[in-house]
Amino acid sequence: MKVIFCCIGACLIQVTQAQHQRQEVERRLSGTRATACESDSETQIYTGYFNVSSFVEDYREGRSFNFQMCPKGVFDEPLALPASFQKETITIACADPNAVCLWKIDKGSHLNMEDNGSLSLNVQGVSFQGATDSSIRIKPKSGQSLISFEGCDWSENNGYAVINAVEDESSLNFTGIVSGIGGSVGSTGGTISGPELEQETISDTTNNVDDNTTYTLGGRFNKDSETVLPGNQEPSDSEPTDSNRIASTKLELKNCSFHNNVVNQSIIFIGSIDIKIDGCDFVGNEVTDSLIHIKDEGLHDIYDVRFKDNRLLGAVPGIIFVSASSRFNSRGICGSNNQILQNEVCNGTAQQLTNTEECNASDDFGCTTECSPYDHCNECVSDTEELFALLEDGGNIKLCENTVFDIDFFNKPLTIGEPSVSLGCESNCTIKGGNKQLHILDGATDVSIDGISFESSSDVSIKVEIDHTEPADIQIRNCQFKGHSGNSIIKLSSPEQVGPIEAKIELQNSRFVDNAGQIYLIENQGLDLSINSCKFWGNDNSSIVGALGGNTLIQDSQSWGNKLMQGLFYVSGDSTTYNVEKFCSVDDSFEGVCNGTIENSCVEGTSGTTVCKDSCEPLIENSCSIPDCLSAYEELQIAMILSPGDTYVICPDTTINLDIGDKGFGVTEPSTKIKCGENGLQEDNCVINGGSYHLIINTTDVGVYGMTFVDAHKTSIEIKANAEGPSSISFNDCSWEKNMGLATFSIAAESADVSENSLAPVIISNSTFLMNNAEGSIISNGGSPLTISKSLFTQNSALNGSLIHIEANTATISDVEFVDNAVGESIMFLSSDAELTKTRVCGFDNEAVNDSCDGIAELVSGSLCKEGECELNCSSLMPCQAPSCFDDWEQLTRRMDKSVGGESFVLCPGSSLLLGNDGSPLRISESDIVVSCGSDGTLENQCLIIGGELQVLIDGAASGVRFEGVTFSSSKKVSIAAFGGSEASATFDGCEFSGHSGDAVVAIINNDEGTGALQDGMMIEKPTDAAMGVSINSCIFKENVIDFSPVVNVGGQVKVNETTFVSNIGLGGSGAVTSFFDSPLSVVSSCFLENQGNSSGAILLIQDKIDSFVQENNFGEDNVVSVGDCINVVLAKPSGSFISCYTFDSIECRSGAISPTISPGMPIAVPTSLPSPRKCYGEDNWETFFTDVRDSMGNEVFTLCEGLSIDIEDMESKGLAPLMIKESGVTIECAAPSTCLLSGGSSHIVLSGSIQDVAVTGLTLVDASESSIAGTLERPSSVEFELCDWIDNKGATVV
Repeated sequence: MKVIFCCIGACLIQVTQAQHQRQEVERRLSGTRATACESDSETQIYTGYFNVSSFVEDYREGRSFNFQMCPKGVFDEPLALPASFQKETITIACADPNAVCLWKIDKGSHLNMEDNGSLSLNVQGVSFQGATDSSIRIKPKSGQSLISFEGCDWSENNGYAVINAVEDESSLNFTGIVSGIGGSVGSTGGTISGPELEQETISDTTNNVDDNTTYTLGGRFNKDSETVLPGNQEPSDSEPTDSNRIASTKLELKNCSFHNNVVNQSIIFIGSIDIKIDGCDFVGNEVTDSLIHIKDEGLHDIYDVRFKDNRLLGAVPGIIFVSASSRFNSRGICGSNNQILQNEVCNGTAQQLTNTEECNASDDFGCTTECSPYDHCNECVSDTEELFALLEDGGNIKLCENTVFDIDFFNKPLTIGEPSVSLGCESNCTIKGGNKQLHILDGATDVSIDGISFESSSDVSIKVEIDHTEPADIQIRNCQFKGHSGNSIIKLSSPEQVGPIEAKIELQNSRFVDNAGQIYLIENQGLDLSINSCKFWGNDNSSIVGALGGNTLIQDSQSWGNKLMQGLFYVSGDSTTYNVEKFCSVDDSFEGVCNGTIENSCVEGTSGTTVCKDSCEPLIENSCSIPDCLSAYEELQIAMILSPGDTYVICPDTTINLDIGDKGFGVTEPSTKIKCGENGLQEDNCVINGGSYHLIINTTDVGVYGMTFVDAHKTSIEIKANAEGPSSISFNDCSWEKNMGLATFSIAAESADVSENSLAPVIISNSTFLMNNAEGSIISNGGSPLTISKSLFTQNSALNGSLIHIEANTATISDVEFVDNAVGESIMFLSSDAELTKTRVCGFDNEAVNDSCDGIAELVSGSLCKEGECELNCSSLMPCQAPSCFDDWEQLTRRMDKSVGGESFVLCPGSSLLLGNDGSPLRISESDIVVSCGSDGTLENQCLIIGGELQVLIDGAASGVRFEGVTFSSSKKVSIAAFGGSEASATFDGCEFSGHSGDAVVAIINNDEGTGALQDGMMIEKPTDAAMGVSINSCIFKENVIDFSPVVNVGGQVKVNETTFVSNIGLGGSGAVTSFFDSPLSVVSSCFLENQGNSSGAILLIQDKIDSFVQENNFGEDNVVSVGDCINVVLAKPSGSFISCYTFDSIECRSGAISPTISPGMPIAVPTSLPSPRKCYGEDNWETFFTDVRDSMGNEVFTLCEGLSIDIEDMESKGLAPLMIKESGVTIECAAPSTCLLSGGSSHIVLSGSIQDVAVTGLTLVDASESSIAGTLERPSSVEFELCDWIDNKGATVV
């Protein structure tokens, strides 16, 4: 059995208003049927109506012409506005301007306007659904009327049209009108009559009345009494004249949308009125005529309209049809993916030409029409076939990022032959393959090609064939041309070489890289060509530019590493003008021909023959410069050539991609420095990615700062350690990630003659080695003195080697952690010739495969290795000092994956554990796991788990799982997936769930696979096996907007105690809890406030009986339901039929807070023990505070007792002050912020060295004579002051 629940209804706004505010509103509204709407603001009070009938009554009595719709109202009746009441300006709008009110009917029209006089109607923020006739019907006649709709939406309407405004007697009916104002409604066979009109039969049934009932036109039908109330005036049957027909009615639509409507004619059908459409969308509609059909006379303006994914089924003229008699203006119209099923139909606006003999006013389709196709809407294109079709039509076309368009299969080029064509790319778009890739022909007068990579054509990439005497502007900007063969990459030609040159081609800021075989990269035969700021790198051809005719200008461009058979440029005598300004040539090879321009000139010989010869004009001014920062592989290579042994700054947020075979950058000059950004920090995100190598260093005095090295296939860093001297090769604040090959970092002495004591030292500091996979070792040192400090090795794999392998010389390792690595030899390996000095080196969770050493392996001196096995001494690493708590999501999930159960995990107070969109959930498969916020597990400790699709997954038979005081926020699918079997159980004590979207917040389902979430569309299958038990105690669910319900129980045992649900929205189920298939559910002493649900505002039971549900002492207020009128507890059968409605039994909210604690005696998982309560420094021991901080080895917390006051000047006299912080991870805090005082003295705190993650919290620092905070820090350092006050300090600076 499957049960499907759909979301039906609009979004509702429900926030309680104070009682006195409500009374004040009711007082102001006395005498009307309007009342106070509830709003999302405590200060704004909205007044309005909850249904159509109430407004009709007030309007009829002249009490109100302002139909303000309450967002939670039920509007399911049509409304007629005939002439008898069109005396005032009428407003129909959502009472809350930030909301959209749903007006959904099941028959007829929403608004019917019989415009016999003047009408001013303004409609705002209304969503119209469900019409079976035209949603909006306007019958223009005499008088001046203005009807406007702003911010409205029409969806899922059927019938003749969505908006029908045509003077046509056949449209005079009141089909489906329940609440007429001065009009009348009848049933099948009934009649209508006016005071001076004969009776006539109407043909629809709307009300439950007898057939053949007669009503009076001009009266109002009273549904309750089945009587006809007299109207205020007699209807007019006069016809409008042609003179007042054009401007008698004006219709304006602004920022409206029409989507998923299916109609028999058009979405908008207009005749004899003026219309203005501005900023509207037409998406996913189906029509048999045009989407907008404009007939007869009128002034029509359509601006900034989008047509997308619509279906036009009939033989219609176009998406918009405009008659010859209409005056029509348009701009900014676009269309994409509209399906026009008939051939020869205009994919744009079809406008009739002036009337001809075969075209008259009564025959729209007898006229010749002119088609104006639309530009492609500003959505991107990812399909090659679609790109071919769009270019044929022209317009603005954007390619989707990270797409490749392979045109080999099509055996023809992309073609541009229309004016005003723009082809651009969001990011990383490639057109590849083919003989010829892009062909630009006559007619393409204004073309822009921007940001595209063209690769691997076999003849020519872009060919331009246009008449040079016709004005044209073709711009190719920010493009790359790579890997082409053939005669040219860009070829420009004109059929004639006479007359003025009007066709201009601009090539700007583009790159030509690794092309081969061309005669010319760029060939100009007769057009006006400008080449500006272009790069030509690593090409193998005859010349870069062949100027064979026309005008050619080359400015501010650069070549590097090209192999040129002729010269940089070749100029024939047919060129009108040719000029080169500021060109830079670096390391180009000219094969001994010409290192500049070859000019071909011809003269008439003595015998009457023409004699031509080439002459070489060398590049006189080689204008080369290095930019302030470098953003490409070639730029860094050129900079190293132009200015060897310099400092090279990589631009922030730059990724330099290397091909698989590339050997990266060779560093051969001393004093070379490479740094990320001006400050050389990893946070500026400079990456060298791919290639066989990243850096090959064969010199000394080299520094690399803040760089990230990723995905090398052989060795990321290779150091040829044959450079002598004391200068070092240093890497600081760098990261190596996901590199492969023999080693990640290799140091080898090239010559055996070099003394190992004279090799340049290699220093690695403040760096990370993450997820590298080496066939040998991660770091292999074959000769240099090696120093590694303050670095982390984590998740690396060296199954045939070590993380650090040292063959000779000395190694100094300090403050280094090895966490979660796998090795086949050891963590560190030392040959018998190597010496190791280590300080504060620790390991945790490392795996030594094949019984290898999980610490430091030292080769026994004099021992022999037989068949690869050596005699080793293995010493274990000290276990890393466990953090007192977790503040990193990956660290927490990795440790949880290794848990065997019976452990507690403490989240750091004040921590935010961020998953990100691709973050893995915390998977709990073992029993007796406790996750708490702080050691006492309370919300006040502020531990936040945020983001991700799925946050926590509990599966298998994991029982006794417990979360205490944790805040879960902003998941995109499910926060807690309780997918275990009946043996599993979990408890949530004092937790908060807020800001979630997706299927549910907590989902209890027996899912054998233990992955995924709720099934698509909430199709819940009845389980064959029971699900796990879940208890939710003293928790808060607030402001979650969920596709189904915040808590969904399918087969589990759920207990909800003393929990509050507030301001949640369940679009398809309930506002709080939904339980299926008689699953046991107990809800006790809980509160449900201002929640909104589709079928229930609070609790929905989808089952046959109530027996499995227990509730006691629950309270509900201001909950809202979209379907039906049962607010609190709904019992419905799985078939969807309603059974019973139940209320809550408490008159006040009784949910309370419980301070959850960890069970005593329970073992702890990383951290290995619960932190004991921190001692604080008070009056009896505060002097030791200074020495403890000064002597700290880092990663310690020092707490001052509440109210402690320390005289710094007195401490200075004892040689203890100021407070010295020189290690990372030191935290100074006051037990009660702002009550701990440090006063007097020269300085309060002095910082020194490279220290990170230092925090000072809650101190008051007073009366320092010099700087309160002083010192000299080295990069990188990070120090944070929070909740501190500086008062009456006297120095030149405070910090």
